[in-house]
Amino acid sequence: MAVTFADTPTVETKRVYYEGSDTLQEGYALCYNFNYGTASAADTARLMRVEKPATANLEYFAGVVHPDSAGKTGPCYVTIIVPSVQGEAANVHTDQNCTLGTTELAAQDGSYALGAAGAGAPAVAKALQTVDRSVTNGLVFARLGAWTAIFNNTA
Repeated sequence: MAVTFADTPTVETKRVYYEGSDTLQEGYALCYNFNYGTASAADTARLMRVEKPATANLEYFAGVVHPDSAGKTGPCYVTIIVPSVQGEAANVHTDQNCTLGTTELAAQDGSYALGAAGAGAPAVAKALQTVDRSVTNGLVFARLGAWTAIFNNTA
């Protein structure tokens, strides 16, 4: 059982293999590569291989880059903060004007920044901070939640 204090929350993490060649930063969104390998094969690697969000993988949001993996250049193993049912508090990279408790964020095609949730883009996070990142992409404190991707999937 993990012990946490109010100012040092623990988060659920997972070590995954990033297939891309970009240099990753804290809070970058990553999606599972669900079309990895042969479609007819039961391949568990699909749950361990991640890539930059793209139209084909938006519904397979994996999580965001953990601060310990910031600055790593792929391909390489990285640690991500994964969404959970109770919600994980983490910094996420976004391009949205966020309002505390209101703004819902989703993975978007061709970007490591979470964008606006909506039709075809299920929410994977909710802002826990009011800050405008619409002019310059950056970090926003947010709650990553598996409940949004499971129950609000509009894809």
